[in-house]
Amino acid sequence: MAVGEAFFDAEKKTVSVRNAMRFPAECVNPPEGVKSETWLAGGMTGRKCDGGVAAK
Repeated sequence: MAVGEAFFDAEKKTVSVRNAMRFPAECVNPPEGVKSETWLAGGMTGRKCDGGVAAK
């Protein structure tokens, strides 16, 4: 999973991305057999992230 900020680069005359952050699947997806809604409501228990929380 990746998130970032899209912006218009006037010099290149195109849309670009900055401030991108990447998260491994184990950090942002529920464990097998657990519904997303249940996992999120339970505080994303069992996620495997290096460092901070991936969702706010």
